[in-house]
Parts: sequence; C-alpha cells; structure tokens
Amino acid sequence: MILYIVSRENFGFRQYENIISKIYYTALVLYGLVGLIKQEKVDELVERILSKVNKICMIVADIGLILLIILVAASDFKRIYITRDMIGLLMLLLLFTIASLKPVLFYYFDKKGL
Repeated sequence: MILYIVSRENFGFRQYENIISKIYYTALVLYGLVGLIKQEKVDELVERILSKVNKICMIVADIGLILLIILVAASDFKRIYITRDMIGLLMLLLLFTIASLKPVLFYYFDKKGL
C-alpha cells in the first residue's frame, strides 16, 4: 500500500519512490530474518486446536470445491451461464470464507478450552 501511494503522481512523493522502496524492502527482509532467529516453542494445546481447526477448514474447502465442480460440470445447470470470472470469484469467496473461519474457530476453541 505504501509503495502504491508513493508511486502515484498526484501525491507528490514520486521523487522519493526509490528511497522509500529500498527502505520498505530492507524492512521486510529484516522482519523475515528476525522471525527466523526468534522462534518460540508452540504450546501443545495450540497445536491440538490448530489441528482441529485445519480439519474443519479442509472439510469446508472440500465441500465448497465439490459444489463448485457440480455447478460447473452438471448438465442441469447449463441454463446458468458461468464465466471464468464467475468461477474465479466463487473460488475467491471460498478462500475468503476459509480465511475468515480459521481465526473465529481458533478463538472459539481457545475460549472453550478444547
């Protein structure tokens, strides 16, 4: 987002684009290196919760993909005109659902205590 704002002409930061992009990429590399160096032990309860959440999300992904396959391939739905863009949007909706379901389920199981 920062690089997009800097690259726009009407904000007046165009002349500093090289400097800001170098600082930004350097900060990203440093952030990655710190993440590699500082590794924490994962709690066993967290591993069990994540395992359960991943299983549920995989079931949701399987069901969503099967429904998408049925919608695209079934002859009963040929009256519905489905374009490549619509298929892509449905897949993005499925990914968004899974990505938003993971933290909610993790929070629920963490509060519940498994």
